[in-house]
Amino acid sequence: MEQYWMPRELDFENLRFSLDNYIPDNLFIRNVGSHGGNVLVNESLVGKSLDFKKDKLNLSFFIDSEKTFTFPLQEYYKHRPKGFSLAYEREDDEGRMVFVNELIDPYDSKFLEPHHSVLRQIFDNKLLEISFPGRVHLKFHSWLDKPAWKYWVIDKHSI
Repeated sequence: MEQYWMPRELDFENLRFSLDNYIPDNLFIRNVGSHGGNVLVNESLVGKSLDFKKDKLNLSFFIDSEKTFTFPLQEYYKHRPKGFSLAYEREDDEGRMVFVNELIDPYDSKFLEPHHSVLRQIFDNKLLEISFPGRVHLKFHSWLDKPAWKYWVIDKHSI
C-alpha cells in the first residue's frame, strides 16, 4: 500500500474535512512497534459517527458522542516532522493486496482504484488509523524533498 504524506500544519484541517465529507468505516489505534499487537481500539464505524475535539494539550475521538480515546499532543508537536499520511489499499481481481513499490501519482492510470483509504498518524507512540471505503481524494500541495517526495492534501474540490 502506498502512502502520501501531508504537511503537519494542515493535520486537523485535513482530518476535519475527511470526517465531514467521507464516511469512515473503522477506527484503529495500537502501540507503535507492536506489529499489530497491543490494540487499544479497533472499532467498526458502520452505522456510527466519528468526531474529534482538539485543544492545545489533547486530541480526543468520539464514537456516537462517547469519548473513545485521547492522545496527548505535547510530544507530537515537538518531534513529528511530517503530518498525517493517506494510504491507499488496492486489491487485484482475486482480492489480493497490491503493493506499489515506487513513488507514484495517486491517480496513475496503470494502478487499480483503491478499495480503502487509510488516514494515519502517530501520536504519543500510538498509531492512529481511520479507514474509509474507496478513495479519499488528494491533490499535490508542495515538495517535501524535491524531486522524490511530495506533500499532498485532501482535495476539497473533488466532493
